[in-house]
Amino acid sequence: MVDRQNPGPHGGAASPAPREHLGPRAVVTGVTPIFVGMSATMLTSLTDTLVASFFGAPAIAGVGIANFFFFLLFAFANGLANAVQSYTGRALGRAESADERDTALVHGITFALLISIALAGLALVWVRPVAALVTDDPEVVRAVLGYIIPLIIALPLYFWNAVCRGYFTAIGRAWYFARVNLTIQFVNVTLSLILGLGLLGLPALGVFGIGIATAIAYAVGAAMNAFAILSVVSVTCLLRLRPKRSFTGPFLRHAAQSGSGQAIYAAGWIISFWIVGRLGTESLAVYQLIAQATLFPIYLSNACGSFGIATIARQRETDPELARDSGWRIVHSGVAIVVVYAVLLAIIAEAMLHFYLEDPAVAAQFRPAVQIAAIALPAYTYAAILGQVLQGAHDYAFVLRISAGSQWLLFLPLAYALGPGLGLALTGVMLAELAYRMTMMAIYIRQWRSSSLTSDE
Repeated sequence: MVDRQNPGPHGGAASPAPREHLGPRAVVTGVTPIFVGMSATMLTSLTDTLVASFFGAPAIAGVGIANFFFFLLFAFANGLANAVQSYTGRALGRAESADERDTALVHGITFALLISIALAGLALVWVRPVAALVTDDPEVVRAVLGYIIPLIIALPLYFWNAVCRGYFTAIGRAWYFARVNLTIQFVNVTLSLILGLGLLGLPALGVFGIGIATAIAYAVGAAMNAFAILSVVSVTCLLRLRPKRSFTGPFLRHAAQSGSGQAIYAAGWIISFWIVGRLGTESLAVYQLIAQATLFPIYLSNACGSFGIATIARQRETDPELARDSGWRIVHSGVAIVVVYAVLLAIIAEAMLHFYLEDPAVAAQFRPAVQIAAIALPAYTYAAILGQVLQGAHDYAFVLRISAGSQWLLFLPLAYALGPGLGLALTGVMLAELAYRMTMMAIYIRQWRSSSLTSDE
């Protein structure tokens, strides 16, 4: 059990002491366990898409739509995780007691259970009409429902795992999260192949089997996280630290702003699938493949951003300018890696399409769209990391306004105008994506340069 009044080197956050500039080694050390855990999640989507490809383009499109719908559901889970991480990091920066450090965890657990149960009930009612809104292809709708219903039932488990992720990252135990997530993905990959394809003599359940496998994997992860939490915080402490009215308001406001931003983002991507759906099932399938191809920079951005939230939340308490410098260093480290990846993706675009779709003519037709998506990735990475770094400075409201505004007022209207409207098809949609990411990047850079980074209290 960790000493609750002096967490020590294993209970503290894994970033440099105040007034030490964040060097490349510190960034790698801090980001690596988070990335390992988050990139393991990438295997879920990749494996699910690969297994779904055995059942044709409608199954691929259905899994893609379902993934974004589920992303909409768990967006507030990520908001809670960010709030837990930010408030816990702030408590560490102020050298507060372990009880103060763990107050955010208790709030996160409480509201994760309440919110996830309510969302799951609503989702079970609305999932069919939402799927029918996105696409009028009955095969795609069936694939969406078969895949996502087990995930909706498992939603409280995802919320629990997300809150634990935020806490462990803040106290410097990100490798806990990484090990748990690797186990989740191993269980998911194994069971997806067995249940989806009908291995070991079992019936092939298709996308429904893939969804069941993912739900079981979340349950395994939730059990592991429970044991891990109890190795740091006793049951007695968790019961003693009941939600406090003075803490609940600011905590929920910041969690809601962070979660709402992600929910609005996910809702926007569901609309983008509707826009692409006007172009046909093949375009939907390729759009899903583009989403899969961009998972590496997405999870790298999230890992860098997650490390940034804890680092900035702690450093701004003692040295705001050091926090600003750390933010730039974290951003530039992530973008440098993604530039290399984007070049490689642009080169292999047609080969990747051919692997999944097999028709050379279709692969050649959609190659420009994938290449434009690759060009947009560095801008996406810059904006994604800097947006989370700004949340570490408790600038949640600004990030929410810019993220939602640029997506709904720029990307979605422009995607519809260029894609179905002007007949540029999926290439037009990805041109809109490029403009959207560049705009967000420019605005966030200006905000980070001008932000005072002083404490909000």
